[in-house]
Amino acid sequence: MKHSMDFVVRTFVVVEPDPIVSMDLAGILKSSFPDSAVELHQNGAEAETRIATKPETVCIIINSKLATQGMLRVLKNCVGRGGHVVFVGPARDVGFPARFVEVPFNSGMVLDALSN
Repeated sequence: MKHSMDFVVRTFVVVEPDPIVSMDLAGILKSSFPDSAVELHQNGAEAETRIATKPETVCIIINSKLATQGMLRVLKNCVGRGGHVVFVGPARDVGFPARFVEVPFNSGMVLDALSN
């Protein structure tokens, strides 16, 4: 089933070190947004360059434990270009608009974070 969002996304970038959580997120995204690409990265360093060069039609879903100061700068720049960020983990002030999904999560929680 397709899900609607309040923004257009062509690419989801998932940054999650746990392969099971990463695959769960990818499954939710691929089944709900079949016309969008999903990229999986296991660490922040691997994803930083990719995120820095992505166009504005991107949504980054990142494990909040990987949100170093350097990564937060990259994410803030991405948001400034029109990108969207969803953190998986406890909510905190990151200095830019972002959404949070608590762990453990289910597909409804992820889709709610993407649609609100």
